Parts: sequence; structure tokens; C-alpha cells
Amino acid sequence: MLEIKLHEVIDKESNAWIYEWFGMDHPFTLETLQNLLDEHPDEKDIKLQIHCDGGLVSEGLALYDCLRTSGRNIYCNVEGDCHSMAIVLLLAAPKSQRTANPNASFLIHEVQGGVSGTTTAVEKYAEEMRELQERIIDIYADRTGYNRDDLAAAMAEEKVRDSKYMLEHGFIGAINEYNTNQKKNNMFKWKEALDALLKRGEQAEKEGEQNGAQAAPANEIDALNARIAELEGERQNALAQVETLTQERDTLTQERDAKADEVTNLTAERDNLQSELNTANETIAARDAEITNLKSQLGSDYQPANRMNGQPAGDGRQDEQSSEERKNAVREALNKKKNKK
Repeated sequence: MLEIKLHEVIDKESNAWIYEWFGMDHPFTLETLQNLLDEHPDEKDIKLQIHCDGGLVSEGLALYDCLRTSGRNIYCNVEGDCHSMAIVLLLAAPKSQRTANPNASFLIHEVQGGVSGTTTAVEKYAEEMRELQERIIDIYADRTGYNRDDLAAAMAEEKVRDSKYMLEHGFIGAINEYNTNQKKNNMFKWKEALDALLKRGEQAEKEGEQNGAQAAPANEIDALNARIAELEGERQNALAQVETLTQERDTLTQERDAKADEVTNLTAERDNLQSELNTANETIAARDAEITNLKSQLGSDYQPANRMNGQPAGDGRQDEQSSEERKNAVREALNKKKNKK
């Protein structure tokens, strides 16, 4: 099988120099596909691994036609994104051979573009876009079996869709299952072995009846029954392990969700505290500005109230008596007090 990775933008080969100029990957072009087919003429099976955002409509339609007329058996699988024209290439494979990973992303939208110029030129361009869109809807309807009006409505919504939506609407035939659960894989292998043994027993009986002979020897039947019983036991053990692992997974999921809620609450509390802190800082800044403004209004000759340039407090008058006169006055007062006694 020839596997082709569609991971680049869909565009014309004549525009490839633009991508090279800007250091981007070479676009996926009609020439790219034709060269791959020419290099592998004996490969009858082609698998397109898609992880692409789409691109030029005309080139995408040319690629679709090339795949459909190649005479090869086409398979398409969506690894990641499948947007716009990449969806048209997905539909090159039969529905039963179109698959997608569980978390693949799909975008269906109307044809987009832009033009400037006269009214006639703009109207002509719009008509060309409508014609291209009708051709895409034709492909959608043909390959999905879905109603054209519903498909046109889905294009107009321009919403990202998941794998489940694409499966329900006929764009893919199956969603890939995870295959890393070895216990589950072993269980399927045991079932296959069990089915093989049962078929072998049935075939032996038929051959015995046709030849007019007895059925398989008793010892072989006993061995088959023993092997069947052994496989059934292993199957039951595997089912029990799957159930245990499922319960553990559910418990861990609940714990994770609880932690997530706790983190959410703490984050909200932190944001509230940060908001309060910002408000307080803004208040402090406003007060600092107000204080600075008031200080700037004070002159250098500012004096506190009730001060008189070095004069003592009170009425501001100096005592006019000398110290000797004050002493004599005190003595006279004392003598008068003694004489009265």
C-alpha cells in the first residue's frame, strides 16, 4: 500500500515559489500526487493520511478527479485536521474506506475568496464562486447520500465538527478505536482462536458425515473442549481485569475533576484578592499624589500657628522692671507679712 501524507496546504505548483520564498513547506499539488502515482505504478492500494487545513478550490477539485480516475483502491484516514478542500479529498475514497481518529477536527464552509474592481468584475467573480460551491455540494451529496439543502446549511454555519458528526452525516464510515489496551486486544485474539476451534470441530463433523466415517477421535474432541474451556477462563479473567481498570479509571477521573474544581475556586479567590490589592494600590497612589500636591502648595516661610518669630507666647510684652527692683519688691512683701504677725 502506498501511504501519502496530506499535511501541507493545497495549492498550484505555479505558486510553490511563494512558499519556498517564505521558508514554508512545498504545497500539496496535482503534480505532487501525479509524481507519487508515477513512481509507484504497481501499488494498487493508496492510503491518504490527512492532516490539512485545505487550500485552493480549483486545485483540490483537480486532485479529487485524479484520485477518482487513477484506477487505484483509495483509502482515506483523518489523523488530525481535515478542513475545507481536504474534506473533498477525503470523499475520494468509498465510504467504507473513509476513517478518522476520535479527536479529528473537520471544518465545512462556503467557498471563500476576494476580488476588487468594477461592479461587473465583482459580480462575475461571485458567480464563479457560487458555481464552485455547487460543484462541491454535488460531491458532498454524491459521496455522503445526504440532502443537498442540509449540506448547504452546514456549509453556511461554518462550524468545526467532530468525528461523531461526520460519521452520522456520511462523511466517514468509521471512527478508529484505540489499540493500546493490550488486555482488550488479547481478549479479541482469544475470541478469534475460540471461533477457529469451533469451526474446526464443525468442519471435522461435516467431513466425517460426508465420508460415512465417525466424527473426530474422542481424544481430539476432548482436547478441543479443554482448550475451549481454557480460552473461556482466560476471557473471563480479561473481562474482570477490564472492569477493574474501568473502575480505577472512573475513580481517577472523579478525583481529577474534584482537583480541577478546587483549582478553579482557588484561582477565583486569587483573582479576587488581586483585584482588591490593585484597588488598594490605586487608593495609595491617589493619596500619595494628593499629599505631594498639598506639599507643593506650602511656601518656605511657613510657620506653625501661635508662634511669633522668636517672641515668647502670651501678650508679647517684655517685663519693664529690672532684676534689682523685683528683688526689693519681694523683700518688702515679706517684711509686711512679718509685721502683721
